Amino acid sequence: MKVNTIILIVYFLSFTQLQAQNDPFIGTFVNTSGSTTMRLKKVANEYHGLFQFSGSNFALRAVRSGNQLNGEVYAGQGKIVFVATPLQGGFRISANGEQSDFILYSTDHEIQSMDLTASFPQTSNNTPQTQNPSTQPSQPQPKSNVTDNSVPKSNNAAFKQVVAGSQMMVYSKSPRYSSRKSRSSTLIFIHFCPNGRFHLTYDASYAVSTDDIGSYGVNKAAHQGTWYIGKKDGYDVVGVNFDNGNKSFYWLTPARAQQKSFRLGNTKYTFMPGKAVCK
Repeated sequence: MKVNTIILIVYFLSFTQLQAQNDPFIGTFVNTSGSTTMRLKKVANEYHGLFQFSGSNFALRAVRSGNQLNGEVYAGQGKIVFVATPLQGGFRISANGEQSDFILYSTDHEIQSMDLTASFPQTSNNTPQTQNPSTQPSQPQPKSNVTDNSVPKSNNAAFKQVVAGSQMMVYSKSPRYSSRKSRSSTLIFIHFCPNGRFHLTYDASYAVSTDDIGSYGVNKAAHQGTWYIGKKDGYDVVGVNFDNGNKSFYWLTPARAQQKSFRLGNTKYTFMPGKAVCK
């Protein structure tokens, strides 16, 4: 009897893992800056999940149409409509005229036991509708298939001198509701070179285990581009322009650079002056 139970458990876990591998929208995904995480699972003919940003969790719901995922993130009394299209090793999210790439770093979404339907709007029983460009109202389109979260430049020369030649480590780990037998983390090292160039290495890992079997995985990536001092919500921050066209920024301010270590949600940042490794 115990042998049969173990066989059934192994079969179920193997089937679940195979389903996640074959479905590009199942698992845990993180954007290229490490600031946002999406966890997605299949529930009947829908996808349910969590959108995590700056320590806040928002429920999301989506349906698949061909090679495209059409969904809604529920934030407070409103919602954000998004479209996801697969990329190698992840997918690209389009929402509110902006785009962002997400990388798969775990086939385990860690939300299997969570019922997210209570967070969906109670006044709507309809699933998210597929987006057909021919029937959509006219709206501004992005100029290219890149993420544009750019910030205007700042003339803070003193802060620029502090950042030049420094290294920043960004570490994210599983949120507090994760199963104690499931672990996932991302580790990013960003090197801000004095010549205005930067490069980063991205290392994501996960481990899912039971009493009988376990699965482990690692994803690695590297990016580079140019950096500058920008302005966001009245604060001087570090803006980055990736060579692949993506534009973003990091919430590294003069005060946080002086503090050298700070935390935003489940993500810890460590600023290390003079530690950049540049060619």
